[in-house]
Amino acid sequence: MSRLLTTTRFPRFARLALGSVILIAIAVLVGLKHRRHSGQMIPCAPQMVSMSAHLYVPTQGVFSGDITAPGSTVPLWNTGGDSSMVLVKILVTGPRNGYVHAGSLRLLIRATKKRSLLVSKRWDESLLCGQDGRHYAAFVWAKPSWCEEVELVATLTDGKKRHEIRRSIPFECGE
Repeated sequence: MSRLLTTTRFPRFARLALGSVILIAIAVLVGLKHRRHSGQMIPCAPQMVSMSAHLYVPTQGVFSGDITAPGSTVPLWNTGGDSSMVLVKILVTGPRNGYVHAGSLRLLIRATKKRSLLVSKRWDESLLCGQDGRHYAAFVWAKPSWCEEVELVATLTDGKKRHEIRRSIPFECGE
């Protein structure tokens, strides 16, 4: 082929044009490869950083502090009268503007003593990480079991890696 390009039957302007087309094609391919590895097109290697749970207090229109935190001062005795739901937040991080594959994040809520499953939530959509590489997955538990301790288990699966965070909410009732 190089012999064909150097012969007089293939004019100089045609050789320059062909060379330009080849250079443009290489530049486009390199650009596409780079674009695929930045921004939204590449999934992030996710990490689950934290999980918290907050009571919603409808009479005040606010959420409590984290009721799973050690030393939490939020009262959890006969809570059902003052609160109407629990908000569970899970912080997942990865590269900026990346995403976490659909179905890789799951939340289980179990009654601690009975070991019965109360809630099973799986995020079926992709989780988009923002400019800071964070995504807050939220779940509203509308009908909590106010009178028994519950365990929250969040699981993030990324290929062969599995990340897990466990928290408990010590709800109690009585006279």
